Amino acid sequence: MFKYISEILSKLSMGQRLLALVFLLLSITFISVGPKVIDSLTHDTEELKVKVENQRTEIQTLTQRVNDLNDRILNDQMACTDKFVTREKEIMDLLSNIESVAKSENGKVLSTQTVYERKEYRPVYVEEYGDENQPKVARMEMPSPPVEKTVVIKSDNTKMLKMISKVKKNVVDHMGQ
Repeated sequence: MFKYISEILSKLSMGQRLLALVFLLLSITFISVGPKVIDSLTHDTEELKVKVENQRTEIQTLTQRVNDLNDRILNDQMACTDKFVTREKEIMDLLSNIESVAKSENGKVLSTQTVYERKEYRPVYVEEYGDENQPKVARMEMPSPPVEKTVVIKSDNTKMLKMISKVKKNVVDHMGQ
Protein backbone atom coordinates (compact mmCIF):
# COMPACT_ATOMS: atom_id res chain seq x y z
CA MET A 1 0.00 0.00 0.00
CA PHE A 2 2.80 2.39 0.81
CA LYS A 3 4.46 1.60 -2.55
CA TYR A 4 1.51 3.10 -4.40
CA ILE A 5 1.60 6.32 -2.42
CA SER A 6 4.78 7.42 -4.21
CA GLU A 7 3.15 6.81 -7.64
CA ILE A 8 0.11 8.82 -6.59
CA LEU A 9 2.21 11.66 -5.32
CA SER A 10 4.28 11.79 -8.52
CA LYS A 11 1.16 12.39 -10.60
CA LEU A 12 0.06 15.35 -8.42
CA SER A 13 1.26 18.87 -8.90
CA MET A 14 3.34 20.66 -6.31
CA GLY A 15 0.41 22.72 -4.96
CA GLN A 16 -1.77 19.61 -4.71
CA ARG A 17 1.02 17.77 -2.87
CA LEU A 18 1.36 20.59 -0.36
CA LEU A 19 -2.39 20.66 0.12
CA ALA A 20 -2.49 16.89 0.62
CA LEU A 21 0.40 17.13 3.09
CA VAL A 22 -1.44 19.84 5.08
CA PHE A 23 -4.61 17.71 5.15
CA LEU A 24 -2.56 14.72 6.27
CA LEU A 25 -0.85 16.67 9.06
CA LEU A 26 -4.16 18.15 10.25
CA SER A 27 -5.79 14.72 10.22
CA ILE A 28 -2.97 13.19 12.27
CA THR A 29 -3.12 16.13 14.71
CA PHE A 30 -6.90 15.82 15.14
CA ILE A 31 -6.69 12.06 15.58
CA SER A 32 -3.95 12.23 18.19
CA VAL A 33 -5.02 15.38 20.11
CA GLY A 34 -8.80 15.22 19.60
CA PRO A 35 -9.65 12.61 22.25
CA LYS A 36 -7.56 14.45 24.86
CA VAL A 37 -9.38 17.74 24.09
CA ILE A 38 -12.77 16.03 24.20
CA ASP A 39 -11.93 14.35 27.52
CA SER A 40 -10.85 17.66 29.02
CA LEU A 41 -14.05 19.38 27.88
CA THR A 42 -16.42 16.65 29.03
CA HIS A 43 -16.71 15.88 32.72
CA ASP A 44 -17.00 12.51 34.24
CA THR A 45 -20.68 12.03 35.09
CA GLU A 46 -19.85 9.99 38.19
CA GLU A 47 -17.95 12.89 39.68
CA LEU A 48 -20.87 15.23 38.95
CA LYS A 49 -23.37 12.75 40.40
CA VAL A 50 -21.35 12.60 43.62
CA LYS A 51 -21.25 16.42 43.81
CA VAL A 52 -24.99 16.69 43.18
CA GLU A 53 -25.74 14.03 45.79
CA ASN A 54 -23.54 15.79 48.36
CA GLN A 55 -25.29 19.09 47.66
CA ARG A 56 -28.69 17.41 47.93
CA THR A 57 -27.72 15.94 51.31
CA GLU A 58 -26.44 19.31 52.50
CA ILE A 59 -29.65 21.04 51.37
CA GLN A 60 -31.77 18.46 53.22
CA THR A 61 -29.66 18.90 56.36
CA LEU A 62 -29.94 22.69 56.19
CA THR A 63 -33.68 22.49 55.50
CA GLN A 64 -34.14 20.26 58.55
CA ARG A 65 -32.05 22.67 60.66
CA VAL A 66 -34.13 25.65 59.45
CA ASN A 67 -37.36 23.78 60.28
CA ASP A 68 -36.05 22.91 63.75
CA LEU A 69 -35.06 26.53 64.39
CA ASN A 70 -38.44 27.79 63.16
CA ASP A 71 -40.22 25.34 65.50
CA ARG A 72 -38.02 26.47 68.37
CA ILE A 73 -38.74 30.14 67.64
CA LEU A 74 -42.49 29.47 67.49
CA ASN A 75 -42.41 27.54 70.77
CA ASP A 76 -40.40 30.28 72.47
CA GLN A 77 -42.78 32.94 71.15
CA MET A 78 -45.80 31.02 72.44
CA ALA A 79 -44.13 30.51 75.83
CA CYS A 80 -43.31 34.21 76.04
CA THR A 81 -46.85 35.18 75.03
CA ASP A 82 -48.26 32.76 77.61
CA LYS A 83 -46.06 34.34 80.29
CA PHE A 84 -47.31 37.82 79.36
CA VAL A 85 -50.94 36.70 79.33
CA THR A 86 -50.50 34.96 82.70
CA ARG A 87 -48.86 38.05 84.17
CA GLU A 88 -51.58 40.32 82.80
CA LYS A 89 -54.25 38.03 84.26
CA GLU A 90 -52.49 38.22 87.63
CA ILE A 91 -52.46 42.01 87.35
CA MET A 92 -56.17 42.00 86.47
CA ASP A 93 -56.92 39.77 89.48
CA LEU A 94 -54.96 42.09 91.77
CA LEU A 95 -56.73 45.12 90.36
CA SER A 96 -60.10 43.43 90.80
CA ASN A 97 -59.25 42.59 94.42
CA ILE A 98 -58.12 46.16 95.09
CA GLU A 99 -61.28 47.46 93.43
CA SER A 100 -63.55 45.23 95.48
CA VAL A 101 -61.81 46.26 98.71
CA ALA A 102 -62.05 49.92 97.72
CA LYS A 103 -65.77 49.54 96.89
CA SER A 104 -66.49 47.77 100.14
CA GLU A 105 -64.61 50.42 102.13
CA ASN A 106 -66.11 53.37 100.22
CA GLY A 107 -68.35 55.48 102.44
CA LYS A 108 -67.55 53.56 105.62
CA VAL A 109 -66.90 55.40 108.82
CA LEU A 110 -63.19 55.38 109.42
CA SER A 111 -63.26 57.01 112.83
CA THR A 112 -65.37 59.11 115.11
CA GLN A 113 -64.06 61.63 117.53
CA THR A 114 -65.92 63.23 120.37
CA VAL A 115 -64.80 66.76 121.02
CA TYR A 116 -65.88 68.72 124.09
CA GLU A 117 -66.16 72.44 123.64
CA ARG A 118 -65.86 74.52 126.77
CA LYS A 119 -66.29 78.15 127.24
CA GLU A 120 -63.72 79.87 129.31
CA TYR A 121 -64.43 81.92 132.37
CA ARG A 122 -64.82 85.49 131.39
CA PRO A 123 -64.73 88.22 133.87
CA VAL A 124 -67.01 91.20 133.27
CA TYR A 125 -65.37 94.46 134.21
CA VAL A 126 -66.89 97.68 135.30
CA GLU A 127 -65.51 101.04 134.58
CA GLU A 128 -64.65 101.80 138.10
CA TYR A 129 -61.06 101.64 139.03
CA GLY A 130 -59.75 100.53 142.35
CA ASP A 131 -56.24 100.31 143.63
CA GLU A 132 -53.46 101.05 141.29
CA ASN A 133 -55.81 101.84 138.52
CA GLN A 134 -56.94 98.24 138.10
CA PRO A 135 -60.50 97.73 136.93
CA LYS A 136 -62.84 96.21 139.38
CA VAL A 137 -64.45 92.93 138.52
CA ALA A 138 -68.19 93.17 138.62
CA ARG A 139 -68.95 89.50 138.18
CA MET A 140 -67.63 86.25 136.74
CA GLU A 141 -69.71 84.33 134.27
CA MET A 142 -69.85 80.62 134.74
CA PRO A 143 -69.10 78.69 131.63
CA SER A 144 -71.79 76.57 130.15
CA PRO A 145 -71.35 72.84 130.49
CA PRO A 146 -69.13 71.26 127.82
CA VAL A 147 -70.89 70.50 124.58
CA GLU A 148 -70.24 67.08 123.14
CA LYS A 149 -69.57 67.24 119.41
CA THR A 150 -68.96 64.07 117.37
CA VAL A 151 -66.83 64.32 114.21
CA VAL A 152 -67.31 61.41 111.77
CA ILE A 153 -64.61 60.74 109.19
CA LYS A 154 -65.82 58.68 106.22
CA SER A 155 -63.69 57.18 103.50
CA ASP A 156 -64.06 58.49 99.95
CA ASN A 157 -62.51 56.12 97.43
CA THR A 158 -64.16 57.46 94.30
CA LYS A 159 -60.92 58.83 92.84
CA MET A 160 -59.14 55.58 93.56
CA LEU A 161 -61.98 53.57 92.00
CA LYS A 162 -61.81 55.71 88.85
CA MET A 163 -58.04 55.21 88.64
CA ILE A 164 -58.39 51.44 89.11
CA SER A 165 -61.01 51.18 86.39
CA LYS A 166 -58.78 53.22 84.07
CA VAL A 167 -55.81 50.91 84.73
CA LYS A 168 -58.02 47.86 84.20
CA LYS A 169 -59.19 49.27 80.88
CA ASN A 170 -55.57 49.85 79.81
CA VAL A 171 -54.62 46.29 80.74
CA VAL A 172 -57.61 44.86 78.87
CA ASP A 173 -56.74 46.96 75.81
CA HIS A 174 -53.12 45.78 76.01
CA MET A 175 -54.20 42.14 76.28
CA GLY A 176 -56.35 42.52 73.18
CA GLN A 177 -53.43 43.63 71.02
